[in-house]
Amino acid sequence: MMGPYVTPRLVLVPDRIPLRIRMYVWLVTGVWC
Repeated sequence: MMGPYVTPRLVLVPDRIPLRIRMYVWLVTGVWC
């Protein structure tokens, strides 16, 4: 569901480091939740 939405966002956002950290946090939160 979020896959197709996150892919285009990564390309649009020039900052990949902060975005990558957010993705990791989202994954951890989703697993914990």
